[in-house]
Amino acid sequence: RLLALVPQKSSVYERIEQEIDMDLIYQQIENNVFDIENIIRYLTDTMASMCAPVRDNQVEKIRQLATEPIEQLKLMSDLLDAMSLDLSNFRLRSLRRPLMTIAVDYEREKFAEMLNNGMIQLVKTQHWLSCHAQKKPVFEEAFVSLLEQPTLLTAETLPETLMLDVQRMSEFQNEFQANTLVATLLTLTRNFGPTSSLDELGVRFFRLLEDKETVVDNLAAEIERCVERW
Repeated sequence: RLLALVPQKSSVYERIEQEIDMDLIYQQIENNVFDIENIIRYLTDTMASMCAPVRDNQVEKIRQLATEPIEQLKLMSDLLDAMSLDLSNFRLRSLRRPLMTIAVDYEREKFAEMLNNGMIQLVKTQHWLSCHAQKKPVFEEAFVSLLEQPTLLTAETLPETLMLDVQRMSEFQNEFQANTLVATLLTLTRNFGPTSSLDELGVRFFRLLEDKETVVDNLAAEIERCVERW
């Protein structure tokens, strides 16, 4: 697993292979001369030199358990998982820019392929657009109608043409409805007095809406506190 984190044929890869010679380790175990503490120390030092600074605390915990090799091995396994995740994230960030340049074309190509192969139909898309055919512009009206839905948008409820964008559509829906709700609350609040603090109140509303525990009473209480200060 450690070798998977470094490029093959690199000097680090070769050093690890030389130090962690499995055939030699098996022989040492058979002859009861295997020094597990030495191996753990080498692996810990190697991982410390490879991992991100944010993992230093995990490395230190491993070193502090020098008399408990089993616990050390467990923590080393956890650290290897974290390092693998860090490496994957780094690679994704590195590839993000080139991937973004081909993402749209790729999505179009895959969608056309699925459509031509009969893997998907456009039944929901046709129904969705036909419901707004009398309104202009059609697509904009239809798109807003999705964001206004009272239930969370999912792959099952979205038109086929948007099924690759479920997460983004869900985020758009949340932002759209949060903006609509805050604008409505600010308009309501304005009827009670001066408007000098509305910007600050709007920020507090958005923060409340980010909290999943927020209910209508919390929003009403915020309006009441604001009005009392006026």
